Amino acid sequence: MPGRARANGEGSIFPYRNGFAAYVWVTKPDGKRTRKYIYGRTREAVHDK
Repeated sequence: MPGRARANGEGSIFPYRNGFAAYVWVTKPDGKRTRKYIYGRTREAVHDK
């Protein structure tokens, strides 16, 4: 398989504009699920957030 192996939970990190972005699903108190996006300059910066 091409590319690098990913750690658990790292599958949502992807290249975006001048850096990287990731998303995580958040369940609200009313039961609805929404995606929250995180942005950063490097893959490591996004992973740490």
